[in-house]
Amino acid sequence: MSLLDQIAHLLNENTEKWFDTYAGRKFPIAYRQNETGPVVCPYCGREHHHGTADGHRSSHCPTSSHGRRLNLEGEIVTPADGYLVLTRLKGTRKLGK
Repeated sequence: MSLLDQIAHLLNENTEKWFDTYAGRKFPIAYRQNETGPVVCPYCGREHHHGTADGHRSSHCPTSSHGRRLNLEGEIVTPADGYLVLTRLKGTRKLGK
């Protein structure tokens, strides 16, 4: 494997996906640092809060963002479609003493 191929492999291995497929459709991914943290919305760029479970969520965007669209490799999605919430660090809740 050439040095260029090795670098490309490392970049692909360490780059988070920005969308994924759920129920046969593509959705952008909004990552959060822990199960109780906020996400940065892929549509409006604001922080939104959701429950502790990962999965598909409705966006909480202000109406001024409703005209925004994302092109996910040929599939157009809008805030009305929602997004996927994924937690980077699971099990990071602090327990009481």
